[in-house]
Amino acid sequence: MGTRTNQLTLKERYQIEALHGQNYSARAIAQRLHRSNKTISRELDRVSRVPTVSHCNGGRSA
Repeated sequence: MGTRTNQLTLKERYQIEALHGQNYSARAIAQRLHRSNKTISRELDRVSRVPTVSHCNGGRSA
């Protein structure tokens, strides 16, 4: 695998999300996208820590 220093594209981020949702491992996703498995692991970790906003109440507590 070649090394890339540029950021993941939005398309790649969507692909990672979709493949992860289909239970692909970080290593399998990395092979498909020609990226380092560490890059994929970091992205999955980053996404799992992003808080979600409740759409029912606009993010405000009841």
